[in-house]
Amino acid sequence: MRRFLAFLAVLSLALSASAQYNEIKNLSFSQWYDYPYNFFTLNWDAPSPGNDTLMGYGIYRNNELYRIQADNFLYHLPTSSNSSDTFLSFNNSSFYIHVTAIYNHDSMESVYVDSTLCYGLALSIAFEPGIENPSIRSTICQSTISILNNQVCDYKIIDLNGRTIMKGATPQGKLTELNISKLSPGYYILVLKLTKKPLSFKIIKI
Repeated sequence: MRRFLAFLAVLSLALSASAQYNEIKNLSFSQWYDYPYNFFTLNWDAPSPGNDTLMGYGIYRNNELYRIQADNFLYHLPTSSNSSDTFLSFNNSSFYIHVTAIYNHDSMESVYVDSTLCYGLALSIAFEPGIENPSIRSTICQSTISILNNQVCDYKIIDLNGRTIMKGATPQGKLTELNISKLSPGYYILVLKLTKKPLSFKIIKI
């Protein structure tokens, strides 16, 4: 009888351990900026619950829990949303997202094997007629950088090694769209220069 009870105890621990390691996979995240709004999608594959009941998912920004939910997706789109763009704002900087599976057995939480980087909330800079200094519409860009200025403005884009990737001049009093679709994703510096001190912006190409 004791051997049987010991077997049941070992079996119970084994089932709990197997549920614990059924982590979520194929975490996918996308964010973009459509002036003046931020949008994103976050989704993942539902794991097999194994010998336990799947209760839901824990969504984390870095190691801080954002929320627990039943759906295996989080999104903020122009047409519908189950979140808001404030999800992209965390400590005013970029952060990592990971998702865990939560099981019914004592609310046991899986480990995570996937993480994805969020660049944070894109900044919106409205164009005001009569401004002297040039500005940009967003620091997070997918295919274009929008430069707003009332004068001819020299520009150049440099990488983090100091190499000039693009350069040129914007026309006077117009919105200039720089095509950066061929640049590799990552960080760049946009330098805008009038007759005064150059202005620098850190650009994130996604």
